[in-house]
Amino acid sequence: MERRKPSNSKPEKVNMNPKEPMTKLQKQVTAWMKQHVPTKRTKFLYSHVVDYFSGKKAIDMLMEESPWAEDNNKAQKQDFVFESREQCVEFLDLLLRYKMFHRARKVPEKKQKKRKIRLDMHLDQVFVDSTDAFVWLYDPIPWYYWIAGGLIVIAVIILCLFPLWPRKIRRGAHWMMWLAACFMVGVLCLALIKYILYWTLYLLSGFKLKFYMLPNLTEDTTFLQSFWPLYKYKYTGEVRKDDDDMGSHNNTVSPSEEQEVALNQEEDAKKAPEEKHSDSDSNESAKSFEFVEKCKNI
Repeated sequence: MERRKPSNSKPEKVNMNPKEPMTKLQKQVTAWMKQHVPTKRTKFLYSHVVDYFSGKKAIDMLMEESPWAEDNNKAQKQDFVFESREQCVEFLDLLLRYKMFHRARKVPEKKQKKRKIRLDMHLDQVFVDSTDAFVWLYDPIPWYYWIAGGLIVIAVIILCLFPLWPRKIRRGAHWMMWLAACFMVGVLCLALIKYILYWTLYLLSGFKLKFYMLPNLTEDTTFLQSFWPLYKYKYTGEVRKDDDDMGSHNNTVSPSEEQEVALNQEEDAKKAPEEKHSDSDSNESAKSFEFVEKCKNI
């Protein structure tokens, strides 16, 4: 494997476009890193969104958790093993030259309260064992894309063979096309009515009422979400209340007040027997006092 000198000394001219194709091992390591190494998302050059990973974290995972780590070598039975971090750096540096990822420079934004990291191109394109950011360029095509593409090709071929279809199937396809066309025309008419109704009510209300019929009809949503909710409105003007409404509002009791009334009633009910008992005791004491006074008079 070709070695590259550190960036401190004068580096030799290294071919950034290897002529030899990637080996099977290099492809496997790249695919494993793409799936397992944690990534973050941010903007590159303040334009497009990219995914990047830390060089140090990638080496840690290759040395500890990958199938090519020394601890997992016996279980995975791999011929290749990462024995040192320097070996990982050389291997990943070669992947960098194959344009699987590239080194970026972190640029913090000072204007915002919470500093967000933006990335810029790094002038020294070498892999280093540090927290530097490395932006993914490797973007494999998922397997379901191939299946979807194959189904589209088959559907196009079937449509090209439309004259050879049986008569009943052609008649059914003809009606299906008419229904689909009517549905599309109906959706366009609903969208037109939606905007006409919106502007009519908005102007008649003095720019205070915003009424949306089928608000998600023209939004980027699913098919069912496009037709729900049926309407939505927003009124920014003053709301007038009648006297009857004000009176009824004043007479109404809030739930908290009802609870306080119920608690007071319970307390009164508890105090009632005690008051009766105290009244009876006072009556008895008064009677006894009267009896003593009578005896004195005799």
